[in-house]
Amino acid sequence: MKVIYLVSGYPSKDNPTHGIFHERAAELLGQHVDLTVIQFRFLKPGRELFRKVQRESYDLIIVSVPYIPFLYSRFYRLNTWLFALLAFIRCKDSFHQADIVHAGDGNMSIVAALIKTRFRFKLLAQFIGGDINQDIPKISNAKYLSKWQGLLDGATFNSLDLRDQFMKHFRTNIPLETIYRGVDLERFLPAVRQVHKLSFYFLGGLPDYKEFLNGRNTKGGKTLMEAWALIDEMYLTNEIELHFAGPDSDIEIVQIWRSRLQRPDRVFLYGKIHPKDIPSFHRAHNVAVIPSLEEGLPNAGLEAAATGNLIISTDVGGLKELVYDNLTGWVCKPGDPKALFELIKKAIEFPEEVTVLGNKARQLIVEKFNSKHFALNYLIMYQKILSNT
Repeated sequence: MKVIYLVSGYPSKDNPTHGIFHERAAELLGQHVDLTVIQFRFLKPGRELFRKVQRESYDLIIVSVPYIPFLYSRFYRLNTWLFALLAFIRCKDSFHQADIVHAGDGNMSIVAALIKTRFRFKLLAQFIGGDINQDIPKISNAKYLSKWQGLLDGATFNSLDLRDQFMKHFRTNIPLETIYRGVDLERFLPAVRQVHKLSFYFLGGLPDYKEFLNGRNTKGGKTLMEAWALIDEMYLTNEIELHFAGPDSDIEIVQIWRSRLQRPDRVFLYGKIHPKDIPSFHRAHNVAVIPSLEEGLPNAGLEAAATGNLIISTDVGGLKELVYDNLTGWVCKPGDPKALFELIKKAIEFPEEVTVLGNKARQLIVEKFNSKHFALNYLIMYQKILSNT
């Protein structure tokens, strides 16, 4: 079975965290099918227009494309046509041989649908979060989306919530499945920790999501900053600390916030964490804070649970499928610093619960989110699509 995995983000030397989940998916899928990954990246001075790289279990084709930062929906369609045109020109032999094109996000499935009109492959769209929560709904009235729906042969979702979001906007008879990315349980192992010392951590950062409703607070970083300021006023002990990481987590506004705390020495700023350091980062701490205002099903949450950490999160998106209040973690409403403060305070006052709920979270991951199931479930989905003529 020949499969093309079509993606926009993929790790590189200068940006090793970009699209890391696509790389992990390709490594797993390549063990079961004849896989070619086609990555679109933006054309910049000095970048090659086209490059092919042989990986251990798949081929990687990198296509650099011009891109216009779009205002919905003026440039969305133009960018989609540019992507499709260059993919056709550069990779038509690969598309001609493909049995299935697996679009790694909903936006890429729109590109793939344009390409499909010239070929015979089956088209599978995988929805991962922002695509169905933000991007596609903004253009839902566009006429070309009805044609896109008719060209889809199947759709998968990283969480049940994303499937529900899809069904709110679209009605279709194609196969739909929720397939979790899961966690590599051999990389993310529990660690023995000092329960009396609570090390809270956050991996969402303050990425500049200009096109998202909540902007830099999409991952809840600003909410956490407000909540921690309340913790800082109440507790003077050295036995609690916050490790603040992720994209733009060390920008000026965060540094100013930290400098104004009574105990700035208890807050550590990191910026992005390299993927190879993520497992040890989880093991070094014991309470993961995920105060997102919008989510698919975040890898940070799955990995924190696999490490046996307590998770304090909001009840948005796929987080509801991972964090069950008082069972595998604690849950509060999004955008509420006071509610988040109360849960952080609860962990400080009842540290024994950190271990109890962390162990239960690890058990849930073992039972439901083992990454070994990911590729096998997609293989079943591929076969279902091919047989559904």
